[in-house]
Amino acid sequence: MTLKEWINDTTSVFGLEGLEFQKGRPEIVCQDEFRLTVQTEGGTVYSTYEDTYKGREYKTLDVSEVSADEELLKPYEHIFKDGDYEELVYAYVPFEVVEKIIEKHGGFSKKIINLDQYRNKRF
Repeated sequence: MTLKEWINDTTSVFGLEGLEFQKGRPEIVCQDEFRLTVQTEGGTVYSTYEDTYKGREYKTLDVSEVSADEELLKPYEHIFKDGDYEELVYAYVPFEVVEKIIEKHGGFSKKIINLDQYRNKRF
């Protein structure tokens, strides 16, 4: 599986008050058990499902919930703060950097969760 396939296969939207929002994706598990969560343009409102999501090319991604330090992510570190809540995220990570990280850790694991629950659905 490639990163582009992963993004396309895990694209889901849900409606709220007549608007559509992208649902969060499950974590990526690599062959060496390295894990990360990758999102595209989180919190952005989209107009239509097919036109907006299918085959869309992403230049940057948001990465979070990384299971171990990863040097390739260091330049993109950002502390997200909301009141007392803080979370380390990696913002605007180039698509190619995320591909390199997955490759560095052996590629996608064969024991990935069942993607049928996420695959191009509307909620």
